[in-house]
Amino acid sequence: NINRLIIFVTTIGLLNFFYDLTNALFFYCILDLIVCFLLLFFLFLNFIGYYKLVSNFLILFLNIITFVAASSGGRETIFFLYFFPIMILSFFLFGIKEKKLLVIYTFIPICLLIFTILTDFSLFLDPTLTSKEIKYIFWANLINLILCTFYGLMNIIHLNSDIENNLVKNKANLNAIFNNSLLYIVLLDQNKKVKAFNKLAKDFFYQIYSREILINDDILNFIPKQDKNKFILNFYKTTLGQNIK
Repeated sequence: NINRLIIFVTTIGLLNFFYDLTNALFFYCILDLIVCFLLLFFLFLNFIGYYKLVSNFLILFLNIITFVAASSGGRETIFFLYFFPIMILSFFLFGIKEKKLLVIYTFIPICLLIFTILTDFSLFLDPTLTSKEIKYIFWANLINLILCTFYGLMNIIHLNSDIENNLVKNKANLNAIFNNSLLYIVLLDQNKKVKAFNKLAKDFFYQIYSREILINDDILNFIPKQDKNKFILNFYKTTLGQNIK
């Protein structure tokens, strides 16, 4: 996914370079080239296995480039709007489990955006920009943002499709193991309530206790009195991830 993302952003950068070159926007041409070369370098690093390093540098790099561009073109060029997809991008790259990184990479663009606004989008303002050039940059950025949004939506759809397919496959595999196993399998929740069981377990409990085991039954009702304390102790050990001998 990150390879596709880098290639996509690099393609956008190259297109912007040629458009900026034809309009003699040399400062933005330099920015476009820096973006493209660094993105290709990130692609190489990711190819040789530095995924997490690339993800961190990519987010930081995009934030810096967006800040410089937003502070050089003024509010009318809408460069500052790129901060929002960058915040969303961090969720794709790191996942919801990386809470600390997500907080950091949400905080950074917000701070940069606030600083950009406080400096009136003019920290690196290019005074030679004409109204025609600003209008061109506005439409170029608007098109880029639409393309980025479309790309993000396609990735979400593709990701959801992959997740659903994997869930179906995993469920089928688990059902095959569950129903064809030579073991007596009973699944319990943390309250020791029965949540699922296979046919062997169902037949076993019926033969031993002359009653069917049912969903939400308390498993302790099927444990002999002299074994209950040992069972409870072993049950809590398993909930802590400990092995039982």
